[in-house]
Amino acid sequence: MRQICRKIKNYLDIIRYKELLLFSGIPLLGTLFSVTIFSRETLFKMILLTLGVIFIGGHVWILNDLYGRSADVHNPAKNSPLLSAEVSPKGLFVLSFILLFLGLCTCFLFTLRTFIIALLIGLILDLYSCEPFFLKGKPILSSLVHLVGGTLFFLSGYSIFRRIDMGSVLIGFYFGIVFTAGHLNHEVKDYEGDLVAGIMTNAVRFGKKKMFFLSFFLFSLSSIYFYFLGFYGIVYQYLSVMLLAIYPFYIYFFCDTLRKGLSCTNMYGFRKRYRTLYGIMGCFMGIFIVINLF
Repeated sequence: MRQICRKIKNYLDIIRYKELLLFSGIPLLGTLFSVTIFSRETLFKMILLTLGVIFIGGHVWILNDLYGRSADVHNPAKNSPLLSAEVSPKGLFVLSFILLFLGLCTCFLFTLRTFIIALLIGLILDLYSCEPFFLKGKPILSSLVHLVGGTLFFLSGYSIFRRIDMGSVLIGFYFGIVFTAGHLNHEVKDYEGDLVAGIMTNAVRFGKKKMFFLSFFLFSLSSIYFYFLGFYGIVYQYLSVMLLAIYPFYIYFFCDTLRKGLSCTNMYGFRKRYRTLYGIMGCFMGIFIVINLF
């Protein structure tokens, strides 16, 4: 029994379930921005959507780990069951496509447009992870993948209750910017391993300090951008003000990490802090939107 529990935990660690629960907040906010009445049906669809995101995200994360092993072995902070041979690459490969199938089936239960968006998310992120394309090793293109992917994540939730319109695309673009900024921090964190493995990420190609500053610029830009979304009535204005209110905390985290140095360990700590900050902010966004619906 203990071995079974250990194996289940290994597979959950591989699909990064904690990160997937965090990322599922993006499409969930998409559903809240699109509904006019919050009901039990809305709640049920949000739970189902979360499962779909976890399935598709788990598929992508597994492929990312399988094709990124050459870099991960040089990452001192990387502790993966795949690297320790506690799970087999062949078993993971099969599991990844089972998860993709389950995710697409889940999204097909909503609308055809939701299914198409989910299919696009899976395709784009697979191009990022898999050979022969491996856009992870293509500077700039790898960031464009995350810009489009973050936007589509939001639209996948929005599309359940409404047709895609310009307003939804503009809101989704905010999440695309944030997703891209976070990805640049991830590249800075993995700089040493990617450099040794010969993976030409943005951090390897242009320098990790430059990418750290570019990420800061994008996070700052996203806050200003969201404020103007509120100013023009595309989102509730108080949400944009709330987002600006947490921005000084992000500046502090950024300056503190820059002072300590951009080591893998320090970047892990930085990522954990700003993810917690933005995760809490996302929860408050959701709560305020739901309250406004009643």
